Amino acid sequence: MKYFAYLLLICPVFSNPVFSQSDFAKKEYFEVYDSVDLNQNNNIFNGLEYTDKYISLSVENHKFYGAFDYNEGFIKYNGQPYFDVKMKYDLLNDLIIIEYVNKKVSQLSLNSSMVEQFRLNGGEFFNIPENEVIKPFYKNGFFKLCYQDNNFSFYLKRIKDKVKKIYNKKVRYVFKEHEYYVLFYKDRCFKIDKIKDVLSAIPEYDNEVRTFYKSNKRLYNNNFYEFMKKLLNNLNKDSFN
Repeated sequence: MKYFAYLLLICPVFSNPVFSQSDFAKKEYFEVYDSVDLNQNNNIFNGLEYTDKYISLSVENHKFYGAFDYNEGFIKYNGQPYFDVKMKYDLLNDLIIIEYVNKKVSQLSLNSSMVEQFRLNGGEFFNIPENEVIKPFYKNGFFKLCYQDNNFSFYLKRIKDKVKKIYNKKVRYVFKEHEYYVLFYKDRCFKIDKIKDVLSAIPEYDNEVRTFYKSNKRLYNNNFYEFMKKLLNNLNKDSFN
């Protein structure tokens, strides 16, 4: 596999590890700043040539997050923030792919250890440190931030696996998505699959969790993701009352 470098405009570094809405409001200023002197404000994306080894059976069933096509996103790479990067998130290999067209290569996979965070297709992702709880499904460490306040940080890990198919005497693949939920509370990490896991993780909120669960069983059964976000938001409001 060949190694390439990709030139891209950069913006000044933010000190806050979580990229806030106020930071996004500064985007136009940074773009104007970059346009003043293109030669003084470029940096290098280092990456490997990306080859799609597992061709999907259909366009609708693919290995990427949100969409098969490239979309513009934000990424903080090697300490530098980049806007409007044409990119994909490969859920099979847990890689960030950027579009890069020249005579030798059209796609690069970034060095995952240098990707601190990114936003793509409505999702905000962070590269979080590995621990024993998340090790079985950690891969390259990209987790979607679902909810965060002063007490809780709730993340979703999406992974896709492949199933080999033969179609018209050609090898094709079908991809199936798996979800893992992780809750950080008081410097501890918990894998959350069901309501019992929530009660074990935050026993001091036992009454509040049970009450909320009884009132929202339908949401719990139909959409666990939304149930957890709503529950944590409710607990956060109660803690300030």
